[in-house]
Amino acid sequence: MEPGLSFIICCHNSSKRLTSTLSHLAAQNIQQEILWEVIIVDNASTDDTGQCALSIWDRIGKPTTMRVITEPRIGIGYARYKGFEEAKYEFICFIDDDNWVASDYASTGFEFMQRHSEVGACGSLNEVVSDIALPWWFEKYQRSYAVGPQSEEPGDVTENRGVLWSAGLIVRRFALQDLLDAGFRPMVIGARGEKVIMRGEDYEMCLAMRLRGWKLWYEPKLTLKHYMPPERLNWKYLRRLLRGVGASDPTLRPYYLAITRKKDFWRRQIIALFMGMMKSPMKLLLATFCSCEGDHEVLMIERSFGFIWALMRIRKNYDRLFLDFNRSGWVTLHNLTAERHEP
Repeated sequence: MEPGLSFIICCHNSSKRLTSTLSHLAAQNIQQEILWEVIIVDNASTDDTGQCALSIWDRIGKPTTMRVITEPRIGIGYARYKGFEEAKYEFICFIDDDNWVASDYASTGFEFMQRHSEVGACGSLNEVVSDIALPWWFEKYQRSYAVGPQSEEPGDVTENRGVLWSAGLIVRRFALQDLLDAGFRPMVIGARGEKVIMRGEDYEMCLAMRLRGWKLWYEPKLTLKHYMPPERLNWKYLRRLLRGVGASDPTLRPYYLAITRKKDFWRRQIIALFMGMMKSPMKLLLATFCSCEGDHEVLMIERSFGFIWALMRIRKNYDRLFLDFNRSGWVTLHNLTAERHEP
């Protein structure tokens, strides 16, 4: 694989957001010997995202090659893996269409990944920017928006945090290709367009790398600004976001249980979640009819609702999904041959 860095930007109806994103990307202060490219993945857009990206890139001088590819299956997971298939360089950097990377992002990321051959993925320090004042509760919940420090200290986060955000994530191509060649197939699709706020495809990638023995690293020298439009900076959106997080949890459970070597008692957990919510019936009622802005317990109710809803949808196939995962040939770090037994 040729040394270099491929930036992959997954886009769904992104024409209005790309000018700032591409302008920051074009301003990279990068050594001439480091090769890099930009790949726009048009994920089932109904606007002129692809042509808009090419026009912007042409207007700002084409500092490196840009390609526009299409992924008709809507879902950011599909788009990211499609971009990965098309990338030609050793390191892959996933940024969102609202991420404004620092001018040294490419050089810092490339040099770090070259020095640390044991690292499969490296995450960045993301700062929020917005046209309006941030809500009073934003700092407390900024991690739900992929903003803020990903760990208290820079360095190896494989065991303590265990996952990284996809916004700004730099992945070693060999590590991800090793997973795919061994039989790994992602199960979490993530966000699908602009209405369904699903999460977890980035966490799945990180958890899979852990199971193959790769290290995850947090490097705050990698910095970007994450632009937040006003419609995201409200409590209703955050509640929807937490429900989406909960909805991805059942599909991620096999990874966490494989890492911790615990058994899965999902029926018992559903009962526990129901019982927990029923301990505060008034809060449950309020959460249904009121915004309850700033109430942490309401966010946890939303996450529980998402988890229960998703698990009930797949309950007939969940046991099979879990067993198939346990028997997958690509999982080599842990011994998963013993079948689980739920009382």
